[in-house]
Amino acid sequence: ELERSTLNRPLGTMHCPGTTQPRSHHETSDGSCSLVEIGTDGLQRIRTIDTSSVDWKHIEVTVREHTTLTAMLQMLKAELLEQNVGSSDRIWSVHWTLRCSVPVMRELIQEDLAVAVAVELDELKRGTRTIQLLHDVVLIPLEWQLSDANHLAQRYSRLINDDARLIESELKQLIEDDSELSVGWRHRLTALLSGIDAERIFGRMRSDGADWFLPDLEEFETLQRTASPRDISEGASQSEDDEWTDEDFTEEDAVDVLMSDDELSAEEDVPSDDEQFDDDPDFDEEYNNVDPDDDEEDFEDEDDVAGGAA
Repeated sequence: ELERSTLNRPLGTMHCPGTTQPRSHHETSDGSCSLVEIGTDGLQRIRTIDTSSVDWKHIEVTVREHTTLTAMLQMLKAELLEQNVGSSDRIWSVHWTLRCSVPVMRELIQEDLAVAVAVELDELKRGTRTIQLLHDVVLIPLEWQLSDANHLAQRYSRLINDDARLIESELKQLIEDDSELSVGWRHRLTALLSGIDAERIFGRMRSDGADWFLPDLEEFETLQRTASPRDISEGASQSEDDEWTDEDFTEEDAVDVLMSDDELSAEEDVPSDDEQFDDDPDFDEEYNNVDPDDDEEDFEDEDDVAGGAA
């Protein structure tokens, strides 16, 4: 028989860290909850306490042309001042998505925008309160329009469109259709899909494409149907190395070419040993009529001569 035990509720404050619950949805959205204290005399006291000290924010900003680093910092600070402040906010973790043209993006990267934001905007004062700021800055290039229609960046922008984006549903279907993947690997890869930032990958493709994009679109489209991207880049570099002009072709190069042609023609004219004797009927008759005993006698005569000399 189990031993019966009696549980008595201790007197005093009935609260332990992590056990607070909001009384209403308003408290949940406000980042606070109610703490109930019961005294020894049975009196109850209810007070509000902060439960969420970190507020996550996602802010998108379109950067104008010719924007300097100082103007960029002022713009970001103005965006922060427009945000609503909760009664329990102590830390803001801000994810910035800055959309700008490629020249502006490269200039901001060279000036270390992420470092400047972390140093200059480390806190925000709202009245008597001070909110600590944590930043994550992502630069996404806009579709650039250059005056030069033949510029590499402009042609790459026309070639790459929204179809190049990574779609989570398509990647998930690709994982499920792969019969070589085990069940464990399917679960692992599916779990990683939520962490893929498609915009960042697409922006990296466009910004890098302005540097390495092939100048000949027709050649690129032809090679794309028959070769991989790596073969395309290697073939393009090889074709550039093989191009010759009249200025590069000197007299010494002409002499080397002529000498190499003469050597090749000479090698073609000189037949091999087998070819020389294949067409000689006298050689075939003489070779077929050779007696093997004659060779043995020749070797014996040589041995006798060597012994006499000794």
